Amino acid sequence: ASGYEVRFMNGDTIEKQFTVGNYKTGAKTFNDIPADANYKVQVRSYKKVAGVGVFYSAWSTPKYVNL
Repeated sequence: ASGYEVRFMNGDTIEKQFTVGNYKTGAKTFNDIPADANYKVQVRSYKKVAGVGVFYSAWSTPKYVNL
């Protein structure tokens, strides 16, 4: 994998989606997600292939978190 995409969803609405480009050392911190909110979180990997494009896996099974 070249990296990962992560999305936070409220129901079926995407609230935040971001890319972690370096799968070995990537990290992301959010300061603007409301506290006391329930989110569905999903992750998928992607692979960049030079001269061809970007390929994505399916989204993971959702995990539910309460912030």
